[in-house]
Amino acid sequence: MLTIITIFYALSGQIWILIGGVSFIFILFLLTKIIPSWKKFIQTNINLMDTMLIGGLWHGASLNFMIWGGLNGLGIVIYKLWRQMSYLQKVLLVSAITLIIGYFRFTNPTPAWNIAFFWMAAITVGTLIELILSQITSKRSDNFSWFQRPWSILLTFVFITFTRLFFRSGSNLNPAEANIVAWDTATQMINQIGSSWNMNLVLNILYEYRVFLILFLGGMLIHWLPKNWKRWYRVNFALMPRYVQLIAVIVSVFIVFQFITADLQPFIYFQF
Repeated sequence: MLTIITIFYALSGQIWILIGGVSFIFILFLLTKIIPSWKKFIQTNINLMDTMLIGGLWHGASLNFMIWGGLNGLGIVIYKLWRQMSYLQKVLLVSAITLIIGYFRFTNPTPAWNIAFFWMAAITVGTLIELILSQITSKRSDNFSWFQRPWSILLTFVFITFTRLFFRSGSNLNPAEANIVAWDTATQMINQIGSSWNMNLVLNILYEYRVFLILFLGGMLIHWLPKNWKRWYRVNFALMPRYVQLIAVIVSVFIVFQFITADLQPFIYFQF
């Protein structure tokens, strides 16, 4: 873990990262001594974070890639803790975090605080609804999976999409300038997301990106089809004559080609 923090410091050039990281490791070490039963849990999740951070570093020597890996690792650790908590504990925890972030947002308004506040507020509302439903339906989560499952999928999708902001801004860049360019790009996007939105542009955006949205919605609809439906068309496609399969593939490639909205992007792993 100390090696990872040192690399983080080398890429960022910020001494506070090194000091904060070393302090965090020292606190975890003290916890393992004070509460021995936590030792295995702490070691397991440190290894998990190391794996995700190294996975980010593997994609490129850029701070943004390590942030991407770290956010994914942090998300997994939080999810593991989240599953062990009761609905009441979840509501109390996220409410407290939302209030703390809200205080900083109103005393020192910045785009980053805006994003954090609305994200935690959304989680708080969803968790509160789950608590209410759990009381109504005898605390069995499968009795209100109609809400819990779509809500969980939406939160996961939004979080993973946000982490991709750091990943994509660091892709296909000259290693000599990757840190500066990628960080500036990510910062600008966060500032834009966390600032006032011009709702008048929504229709223009939907129109300009209509091709992408059609593909996205089509892909999601296919993903949500019942498994027996997808199994049916897969089996029937496999049973078709070879020449029919070939024609279907050619037509599919031609249709996808018509949806191209930009020049081809270099495959990220070719840079290695």
